[in-house]
Parts: sequence; C-alpha cells; structure tokens
Amino acid sequence: MICNRLELCVEEVLSGKHPEKCGNHSERCIVSADRRSEIKCEEEKKKYILENSMKNQVISFRMDGGIIVVDSSVPDKLNKCDFLFVVHSQERSAILIELKGMDVPKALKQIQETAHFRKRR
Repeated sequence: MICNRLELCVEEVLSGKHPEKCGNHSERCIVSADRRSEIKCEEEKKKYILENSMKNQVISFRMDGGIIVVDSSVPDKLNKCDFLFVVHSQERSAILIELKGMDVPKALKQIQETAHFRKRR
C-alpha cells in the first residue's frame, strides 16, 4: 500500500495536530516531528544526520515499511528509499534518503523511483 494521505499528514503535523491513523499505520510512518538541531536516521549500521542549525520544523518519515508498505497494490520490485525528511522553513523542502553501503547506482535508482512513484499510480 502506498499512502495517499502524505500531503494531508504533513499539513496536520505542521499545524500541531496528530494525524489520524491511516491504512499504512501512521505510527510506523512518522519517526519524529520537531525542531531538534540534529535529525538522525539509521538502518543496518548506516546513519544520516541532518544538521538543523536554524531549528526548522522537520518531519522524518519512514518510506520503506511506512509510507510504502509492500502488498498486492504495490508494483512488483518497486525500488524505494529508506526515509523522507520534510523541512518547513520559509519554503518546504523534501530530502529523500537511502542508507546504502557501496552500491551507489542502486541507491540512486531507489531515490529516483521513490521520487516518481506517484506518477505511476
């Protein structure tokens, strides 16, 4: 299942509301949502840290197993990245994160396909 409430969820979190539970189990999607100075995501001994010196509101989402949960509605072999950070400053920005060892071409493919998966639906 690919979450179809992501934009609404972001709006709810930024307005201070706790998003209502959805079919993708929002408790698995949102890792953190706050203004901490370092936002970290980890998987299999790989780590990414976003330095947030401006203390912007940042929502960290788990993509694989959160926003995208493999079931019969998800295209076979859909490449997906690990995390999504939504940064709310003067403008919103999104950071797709794939925690990978040495297989950079595979990581780039996962990020690219994640960025475009909505177009295929």
